[in-house]
Formats: sequence, C-alpha cells, structure tokens
Amino acid sequence: MRRLLRSGIPLVLIVFPVLVPVSTAVEVDLAPAAQQPVVIRAGIDLVHFDVIVTDKRGAVVSGLTADDFEVVEQGTRQTLSTFAAGNRDASPDLHLGILVDVSGSMGDLEDVRRITLQVLNGLPEATDYTVVVVGDEPRFAHFTRADFGALREYVRRINQKTPESTALWDGFRAYLRRVAEQPGRHALVAFTDGRDTSSIATFEHVLRDLRAAAVTVFGVGFGHGKGSQHGLRLSQVAERTGGITMFPNGPDQMDEVHRRIVTEVRSQYSLGYVSTDQRRDGRWREVKIRLVRPEHKDLRIRTRDGYYAAKTP
Repeated sequence: MRRLLRSGIPLVLIVFPVLVPVSTAVEVDLAPAAQQPVVIRAGIDLVHFDVIVTDKRGAVVSGLTADDFEVVEQGTRQTLSTFAAGNRDASPDLHLGILVDVSGSMGDLEDVRRITLQVLNGLPEATDYTVVVVGDEPRFAHFTRADFGALREYVRRINQKTPESTALWDGFRAYLRRVAEQPGRHALVAFTDGRDTSSIATFEHVLRDLRAAAVTVFGVGFGHGKGSQHGLRLSQVAERTGGITMFPNGPDQMDEVHRRIVTEVRSQYSLGYVSTDQRRDGRWREVKIRLVRPEHKDLRIRTRDGYYAAKTP
C-alpha cells in the first residue's frame, strides 16, 4: 500500500465467503450462485474512496490538494487521514481487471484485442492483472507485473467460444468476489455489448455487490449498445462506481477511448479517513465528497456514494 498506511491506522479487509485461489495465467471457472448474497464479515477501519474530477467539458482535472476536498458521512464531516493525487509512487497499489465478452453478438474481436492491449500498455505500473473472459460462463486468468509478456500473448489469443450465450452478470459478480481480499485501488475495464442471456446472477445482484466493492468500472460498449437497454445497464454499472461507459465507433474513437481510460485511472485522487462513527453494525453509510473552494464550483466529482460499515462477526 506504499504510503497509505504510514499513519499507522490498522487495516482489516472485507472478506467474502467464496474465494477461489487462481494460479498465475491459469483459467478457472467461477460462476457464482445468484442467491448467495455478498456477506461482509469484517470491515475497514480506514475508509477509502477513489475520486475522479472533471470540468464542464469532461476533461480530467489534476493538481488538487487534500484541502480542496470535504468528506461528509451520514451528515458528519470527516477528517482525511490519507490523500494521494494521481502520484504512482504515493497512490495505493493498482489492481487492473479486464473483462472481455466473447459472445457472438460482439462480432469480430480484433478491435477488442487491440484496445485491450493499448490499455494494458498504458498501465504497466499495475501490481497485477485479472482477465475475465465471458461466454457461457466466466473464466479467469491472473498475471503479475512480471508476467506482462504472457499477459499480452494471452490477450492476443482471445477468440469467440460461445456464439449464442453470454453470462455477463456472472462475470462481473465473480470478478468482484475474486478481488475482494486485495487492498488498494481496483479498476475494471469491461469490453461488452451489455447483453446477458445465461447468467445465474441478475443485473440487480451486480448493482448490489458493487456497493460493497471499491472497484471503479470503465465500460466500453460494442455492437448496438448505445441507447439500448443493454447499453443503459452497462452505463449504470459504471456510474455506480464513479466510472464511465464509452461507445466507440471506428478506429479513431477506439484510440480516444483507451487514452481516456488510462488518463482517468492515473488521475484518480485517493482519499482515506477513519469514520467518526465507530459502530460495527454492517449498515450502509452514505458519503458525499465535495470540493470546497468557490473557484471549483463548476467541477464534477465521480466516485462511489457510500460504503458498508464494518460488521462484528
């Protein structure tokens, strides 16, 4: 966690009930049962939020300091314990996830492979990489930074396997469970048309689980997703986490999309605080993060809207 723990604040991890160990670069099946809710057995004393700030045009804003932010939890102002402003050395470790929809409705995957490699090349500083290939069920491959060459080769070999079936929500849900034990920043880039035809989990399950996960989702919509119900749901998933969904149309826009994702991930502000409410009741706590200076009134903040408190077993 680099400088994140220099204050001496203890860190207790959020633990989910189903965790499957995955060895490096080995695929495994991880299709979660839809009716099994995410259970928080412990919580974090240090509450952590990743924040993206943009201007009126949507351009990412950098250069802000801890004094520019105000954090209010359940109506009570909190005091920041940690702050990092897009500095790779000072920010918490980055865990990068890639979800690739290989269903037939995605069409030719050449563009998907190309933009995936561009995103990976743009974020070589990630501590590790988790690739989720979604067809009729989600399959995982995990790579460390030292395995970067093997990761690139793995992406180049991704092909369509299940032309009719897509377990998209199972893929999202299994990813969230897979990374639940890892402290630090989590960014998931999802390449999909937003269609789901065979998941056990539902869209509502995914939205619920995202509330318990510190993951920023960046959706990249393909096919005819924009403006459709499928595209709307993908956008809702990203917005719930403080991320965005983009719908590229052609090679030029593909290049713009990968640059935007890399810029946003690298420009995230990491804010941490110890809540003034020390009850371990497992309840949802609404958090509002604001900019306090008048000159910043037109800037927009994107982040999660709260977290689940720690719960005593």
